[in-house]
Amino acid sequence: MSQSLALLEFGSVAVGMLAVDRMLKNSPVALLRCGTVHPGRYLALVGGSVASTQEAHSEGVLVGREAGSLVAEVCLADPVASLAEALAQGQGDMDGAVQVLDLGVEMDPEDVTTHIMKSKVLIFKGDKDGAIASAKKALELDPESEQAREILAQFDK
Repeated sequence: MSQSLALLEFGSVAVGMLAVDRMLKNSPVALLRCGTVHPGRYLALVGGSVASTQEAHSEGVLVGREAGSLVAEVCLADPVASLAEALAQGQGDMDGAVQVLDLGVEMDPEDVTTHIMKSKVLIFKGDKDGAIASAKKALELDPESEQAREILAQFDK
């Protein structure tokens, strides 16, 4: 069976928690990781079958958009097998997320959203240099990106 991963970021912890609750209640997916990224932001990583993950992703997007709190999202159907294995074996949930996002960058290097999401996951992991590099790449691709500017601003303090 093909596996899938979905990563969502919310601008509110409460909305993120509500979205995760609905995602898990409405679709048989595994909650791989969730929590705050930086004050007021919430990340959720879920995985499972392609159909289940897409259903959960859609539910999370719906909750986030209804509340005006969805910051970014990505759903990758059928990522490389080693990614799901790494997550299942607990070799670092965020390492697996970074691998998924690296695959997304490889597939579409001009996608600003993927670079932003990668930067945020790297912040979550504590990889400051990687987060800055990904945010700078996003800003290079889209000089008007407020999200990239926000990420970089938190390291200028």
